[in-house]
Amino acid sequence: MKRQTPQSYLPNCFITVTITYGLLLLCWAPVISRASHSSLRVINNGYEGLVVAINPEVGQDDAMIEKLKTTIIPEASKLLYNSIGLYLSQVTILVPSSWNIDNYPSMGIPITGLPVRYSDADVLITNRDFEQSFTKQWGGCGQHALPIVMTKPSVTASEPIYGDTAKLFVHQFAQYRYGVFNEFGFPSDPLYPTHYSIPGNPDSNQILVNSCADDHQVFNVTTQTQLGQNCRLIVGNGTGLPIKDPDFKQQCIPVPKPSDNSYESSLMYSPSVDSVNQFCGYHSTKKLHKHNLNSPNKQNSLCGSDTWTVISKHPDIPRTYEVFQETIDIKISKPAGPKVLFAVHTSQVWAQNKRYELINQVMSKFKLDMKGALVSLFTYTTGEPIVKVPWTTDLSQIKDLKPSSNPEPDVNFEKILESGINTFKADSVNAGGAVFTIFFAGKGYAHVNDDKLVKYAQYFQQNNIKLLIIVFPLNGNQAYRQTAVEMFEKVISRTGGQVFYIREDSNPMTTVHQLSKAMATIETEYSGDTSNAYHVISEQLIRPINNTLNFEFNVDETLMNSRLRVYFIGSGLMEEVVLKKTGIPDIKNPSYTDGPNFNGFLIDINKPDHIGKWQLTAPVDTTTMGKPTAYVAVAEFATKSLDGQSDSKTAVGIDGPVRATCWLKQSPNMPVIAYVNINGRIDELVSNMLVNLTVTDETGRTETFDMLDNGAGDPDITQGDGIYSQYVISQQPIINKFYYTVSAEISSISSNELPTVVTDFGSTSMPTTPTGKTCCGSKVNGQLSTVNLGTEKLNRVVECGHYVVTSDVNIQNYPPNAIRDLRVENADHYNRTVSLLWTSVGEHYTQGSATKYVIKAFPAGNDAINDDLRKKIAADFDNLSGASIEVTDRTVSYMSASKEQNYEIRIKSDDGGVYYVAVRAYNSAGKGGAVSNIVMAQIKSNVIITSTTAFDIDVSKQPVLKCCTSLLNPSNDYPKLAGLEWWEWLLVAIGGAVVLLLFFIFAICFVCKRRRKTTDETDREQSNHEPSIPTRKAPEPPRVSPELEKNRSILLDDNSLTRSVDNIPNLNINNLQQNNAYNSVGLPLNPNFGYNTDPNQQQNICELNVAALSPVQSWNAKDLLTHWGRVQEAKQRHEAPPVMRIEDLSSASSNHSPSYASSEDDNNIYTNPHPWGYQEVQTRPMYAIPNGYNQEPIYRSSQDHLMRSNTPSDTVPRYSTIVRKTTQNVSQV
Repeated sequence: MKRQTPQSYLPNCFITVTITYGLLLLCWAPVISRASHSSLRVINNGYEGLVVAINPEVGQDDAMIEKLKTTIIPEASKLLYNSIGLYLSQVTILVPSSWNIDNYPSMGIPITGLPVRYSDADVLITNRDFEQSFTKQWGGCGQHALPIVMTKPSVTASEPIYGDTAKLFVHQFAQYRYGVFNEFGFPSDPLYPTHYSIPGNPDSNQILVNSCADDHQVFNVTTQTQLGQNCRLIVGNGTGLPIKDPDFKQQCIPVPKPSDNSYESSLMYSPSVDSVNQFCGYHSTKKLHKHNLNSPNKQNSLCGSDTWTVISKHPDIPRTYEVFQETIDIKISKPAGPKVLFAVHTSQVWAQNKRYELINQVMSKFKLDMKGALVSLFTYTTGEPIVKVPWTTDLSQIKDLKPSSNPEPDVNFEKILESGINTFKADSVNAGGAVFTIFFAGKGYAHVNDDKLVKYAQYFQQNNIKLLIIVFPLNGNQAYRQTAVEMFEKVISRTGGQVFYIREDSNPMTTVHQLSKAMATIETEYSGDTSNAYHVISEQLIRPINNTLNFEFNVDETLMNSRLRVYFIGSGLMEEVVLKKTGIPDIKNPSYTDGPNFNGFLIDINKPDHIGKWQLTAPVDTTTMGKPTAYVAVAEFATKSLDGQSDSKTAVGIDGPVRATCWLKQSPNMPVIAYVNINGRIDELVSNMLVNLTVTDETGRTETFDMLDNGAGDPDITQGDGIYSQYVISQQPIINKFYYTVSAEISSISSNELPTVVTDFGSTSMPTTPTGKTCCGSKVNGQLSTVNLGTEKLNRVVECGHYVVTSDVNIQNYPPNAIRDLRVENADHYNRTVSLLWTSVGEHYTQGSATKYVIKAFPAGNDAINDDLRKKIAADFDNLSGASIEVTDRTVSYMSASKEQNYEIRIKSDDGGVYYVAVRAYNSAGKGGAVSNIVMAQIKSNVIITSTTAFDIDVSKQPVLKCCTSLLNPSNDYPKLAGLEWWEWLLVAIGGAVVLLLFFIFAICFVCKRRRKTTDETDREQSNHEPSIPTRKAPEPPRVSPELEKNRSILLDDNSLTRSVDNIPNLNINNLQQNNAYNSVGLPLNPNFGYNTDPNQQQNICELNVAALSPVQSWNAKDLLTHWGRVQEAKQRHEAPPVMRIEDLSSASSNHSPSYASSEDDNNIYTNPHPWGYQEVQTRPMYAIPNGYNQEPIYRSSQDHLMRSNTPSDTVPRYSTIVRKTTQNVSQV
């Protein structure tokens, strides 16, 4: 079995010395960014130093400890080994100091002899009453995360909603240690959806689950809303994104069923599935687990590869595999108390400018703040004996330090480390969990052999000793600086320590304050259970005005039930300092003082009157020699635990006080990135804040940068998670500037725009049912509340650390930052357009604005999975030919970084199918940023453009088109004509036929309408030439029957007998009038055209043979034929037709029946409407003209007669005027 040397991995700025563009840059960050990783190391393929910490608020629970020991930790170790080849070999469970651990050895859990701190925690178990486990990731691909957080129910639940707890632990551990991301999607997330289709796909049924597996994997999923309602998956064709189920007004979520045993990967997709036990991608000892690079998940977007590819590159992963060891060394521990060893370089350099006095002031504050701590001290000066103070809790034994009177050669760093290790070993005090603090001063530093430095660092790591190095002052010699940086880095990177380079300010109180903040790191290391760390609310350099110091600060509502520490740094103020607040009496007699240098108050904020603006004042005699010309004022509050819980909950939308942590990160060939994490309790994520970063060089020159929480992907990866980030790129020349100090100021935006806090946001793993919440995609979704402040403004100040520059820096070498949030806003399959949306980038990372963007589209054919093409796009974007595209809607605005950009392109190339689209930004020097995440769109074949030349679009202020050739021509299963499939041609033919048919129908209708209009106009024109007749209208007389016109002298009777016209008897008009069809007023109609069926009258009708004679029954047939001849003659002469008069009749009835054309007004029914004395009718007639007329116009309707339909004349008013129409014979009678 091969033995391996111990390994540790701290993938941030203080790991590796990076030389690029003439730049040597290192940085150290506060403990919160990486301290939890420092104790974790790999020995013989086993992890040692894993710390599972239980929050002090959690009550003693032996059953939970037993489950951790017997189930969760062993099963997680086995799964970790089976998936990546590592296992857990040593674990410490840190329990609150209030717990009784005497019985744990009998449970098989010994008490460890190596104390640990809450700041060492890799896993933190909190006191929430719901299931939740999450890992806050703040950096890019491969970057470690903040500690894993699990609530107590997540550990103790018998049937956890997020699946097996051991597998859940491995899932979270992969995020925490290896920097991989989830391979599932999130509800309502535009970048990482739960399910999707390719934008532009006309088939909305082709829906894919967002996972690691390729598209051939079939998932057995449950589809429900978050309320547990069964639903169906629906996507929009243009975006490919999920849309809400209209039946429930909620989005449907697919969750794999735990019983699905059809696949084994991935643990970053669905660890809750029973059969899943691998990471997605290739494993040297396992079969291939096919990965789908097209899935729009966070892993693909930020890493561009499967999870195993990322994990396999981590330094922890063994190159040779050891046999799995089931036995795990699990021990119990309580928090370590403060334990500090000081090594003070009493150099003659400190004698200059009385620097030793400043060191003594800082040590005085340490004794004030760390009462009860176990402390030892030794001094070192070359050529002089070591002065040592044994371990003691009586801090008065730490006397004032004095510089050496002898000059000395270069500082021997090796000698200091050896002396410290010997001090830890020689004394009976357990060195575990200590902080070794070294004060450096001197002209230079002797080089130390690398092997020895590594050996010393291993001792510190194995004994959980943190190394804190404070350099004051820093030697100005460039060669000495280079030597110091290299030595310090080798030790610090393995112990999780820090280095502080203290700038000597012209104002001594500012220097003291910087030294004090470096020493405050010790407080932070031991905060948690019994010790406090203090968080700065506000700090200012105060100069006397009218011989008075006046420092104002705000106490916001979230600080209720917190302890405040407010003080001035400067001598001679002890008795005069007063703390004031409107509404409460002035507070005098300082309760926080060391006597000469630090004077102020400790006050508990526990009343509503305590919320608001406070003042710390003191009179100053500026005429007294030796007093400072300026003072430093500081207001800060105490935080007890890593979880941030105050003594009692507040009612302002957040449980804990708003606090912040900050750290720096450096990657090869990149500038420093600063991160600020703002939260209340650890699961209360605070956003909607102003965060300004201040960078100060060693000359005192400062620059400020706005920090962002936008989730664009570079550098900020999640919106609304409370983590703000920004690249630190100086716009001023960096010439031989050695170190930079970074701090951040956090404040609320305004009194009208309050901070917000997100809680109940779920876990960073897939639940077993859709009702479980998941976090965190492009943004955090949870319960959003407003943080009530109770004062004008919320303020916080936090230190971020230092970074070192040893050579000149040319920012022109920095390209734009990467576009990581490119997405398709809409893809029109048939119009072949794709609308793209992304966040703008800077000229040099996030500073300034990019000069141009280049968009390229690459055809992938009908196969949406083309990993080779994707890799070529990412690796060789500039030289790779894209499809021909054109701009159809230019909406790009060249503004500063982090602004929304929208662009629409039209793909002109003939090929249809799936296209990959990517964007790259360039600066004015032509340097391109990283290629964006790749998106897809599906379009139809182009039947119009048959271009053989391809272009890429250079989206710049001066657009340039570059000619290139197509990379891929998609293969087809069958030939196409002009780019169309056979069924497309069929649709075109059918559509054309339908259009032609509609055109012919329209033409026919148009011609008919024109002809009818011409006829109507002719009739009106002829009627205008008629002679003037009376103005009262009457119904048009009935036409003469066709038989009468054809046989002018012969009529057939009912017996078909031929009679002479002369022999046809004249009938009594009154008898016939009663049977006429016009006599309809008040009489019901019958099928026989409405004729009266009375037997006494029916005989006359039969004799007349009404069927042959037509309804005109009132005239002699011979007279009618004679008149008809006259009418024909008049027509031939183009004269007006004659009117039948009574004197024209050859015979008349004895009763002188009234005629339709009588010249006698009394007998003419047009001029005398009542010739027969009918009763007046006031209602609308059923049909034709009633037997009586009134003075109003009356209308007829076809509905009044069963055998008649509407005509245009039905709605014409009928007065006593005949409208004669030549086309109607009856009008001529």
